[in-house]
Amino acid sequence: MLKKQSQHIINTTLIVIVLLIFGVVSAAYSQGRAKSPPPTQVETVKTGGHPEYTRILINLNQATPYEVQTDFLKKRIYVSLDNTVLAPKFQTKVFKDQNLDGVEVDETGKQVKISLQLKDANSRLIHFTKENQIVLDLKGAKKPFIQTRIGAMGRSS
Repeated sequence: MLKKQSQHIINTTLIVIVLLIFGVVSAAYSQGRAKSPPPTQVETVKTGGHPEYTRILINLNQATPYEVQTDFLKKRIYVSLDNTVLAPKFQTKVFKDQNLDGVEVDETGKQVKISLQLKDANSRLIHFTKENQIVLDLKGAKKPFIQTRIGAMGRSS
């Protein structure tokens, strides 16, 4: 009788241990498969003229990090957004402007790349975020912003 009871306790303990191990493994597996957040959506890209500069607004459905790359020799500025797609009703509203020749928007996988074609290689760029917007202010100039003289400033005798 005692042998039967101890065998029953051993069997019950083994079942509890197996269930605990299965629960821990199952929880770890489900955490490893946690869904990644949905990609950010680019809703609109708008440009607007201003007497002194051009403002480009990239409207998103949520704030997201971005990267700006400039190539002023080729008169290009690139804005890259990872884990981002174009919204189903995406719109581009680009107006003729003194600083900007054009805007291209490309979606590849889960990355959106916005390319700005500048009129002048000699341009200034300021960019910042405001809630769910990326704001780029662009100002071009025909003359260099900083003029540097090379050579002797004056002769001393």
